[in-house]
Amino acid sequence: MALALVVLWLLLWGDLSVANVLSGAAVAVVLLVVFPLGTDRDQTDRFAIHPVAVVRLLATFVGQVLWSNVLLTRSILTPDAGLRTAVVVCPLASRSNRVMTLTANLLALTPGIMPVDVTTDPSSISVHVLLATPDEVRRNVAHLEALVIAAVGERDASPAAGEAAR
Repeated sequence: MALALVVLWLLLWGDLSVANVLSGAAVAVVLLVVFPLGTDRDQTDRFAIHPVAVVRLLATFVGQVLWSNVLLTRSILTPDAGLRTAVVVCPLASRSNRVMTLTANLLALTPGIMPVDVTTDPSSISVHVLLATPDEVRRNVAHLEALVIAAVGERDASPAAGEAAR
């Protein structure tokens, strides 16, 4: 990590000199002391990226984004459409910070859905949604999380999560 920070420092300065290397090393040491990487189980667990599952995740995500855009556009252009909004709590199969973060970020990029809270005990994510029923939202979030688990190879999720991705 220190080497990556020094390289980033050098790229930002745009000049390879002894002074920049030494100052980059000093900044890297300070950053790593002030912001330690931590010993959280989630950071030390090994995980594997599965290319086929990543492609499946990306295809599903792009499809959800396109479909959400169509629904929102239709709703906006239809007079008296009566937008339905709700905050839905969706249980998560994984307790992994990596999985929860990636799932929340993918949801945040989808039009009509905005994560508002994530809890770890029990694992759940609360999302503000437009134009969807609570059961539909829970199914979509569970499916997205299962795809994320399959893509990054998390080992701490329930077996049902892996089956939902298939």
